[in-house]
Amino acid sequence: MPNPLAILPALLLIALSVAAAAFGAASIYRSEAVTVIEKWGWPEDEPVPPAWAWEQVHRYLWLANRLAPFDAQIKSDLGQLYESRVVDAWVRGDQGQLDELRSGEASAPEASTDLNIALEFYRQSLDLRPAWPQAWADVALLKITQEHIDAEFALALQHALTLGPWESSVQAGIAGGGLTVWDQLPAQLQTDIEHAIQRGLSNGSRLMPLVARRFDLFETSETKPAQATSSNPPPAR
Repeated sequence: MPNPLAILPALLLIALSVAAAAFGAASIYRSEAVTVIEKWGWPEDEPVPPAWAWEQVHRYLWLANRLAPFDAQIKSDLGQLYESRVVDAWVRGDQGQLDELRSGEASAPEASTDLNIALEFYRQSLDLRPAWPQAWADVALLKITQEHIDAEFALALQHALTLGPWESSVQAGIAGGGLTVWDQLPAQLQTDIEHAIQRGLSNGSRLMPLVARRFDLFETSETKPAQATSSNPPPAR
């Protein structure tokens, strides 16, 4: 009778081989999704990708997620894909769809569900990588789009600011998002965003000056930012 202890190393090797193959296949599917996205090449008369392209990317990312369920990046990709439908609405200037997205009315179940699915993928990503500032920024910015300025939003905003102080895209995105809901922020978060803006302007960030100009801030001023109106589009992602 074979010794069970002698079989264990072989079983472990097989399990590791299967896991490696799954992660390799997941990486391939994610690469295919990125390739499709890069080929969208939105023309001026059709500023959003066609439905078939969205479905193709979704299929690749869905397969990647099935093969690598503990990959935080893939879950983040899926969240951004679902949220992209909202961005598409902004690009088209479809105010009716945006109103439906925000209200979550029964007349637009699919649209409102897209945002909820995106948020859930971002939460799953954070469960796997709780110190990832980009994932916290994704949560905060999506909740601005939903106009849900709640405790989860405040926590996400704070974590994005503190965990990624030198990540230019995170800081600029969070600063722009915070400025759009300035009067709804507690004093401490306002102060933190002011510091992030000053830090970005002083450390050579290419993105923070764009945020400052968009909101009519003087790049060397310490004047508190003015609240942006709700008609502004969601922060650039």
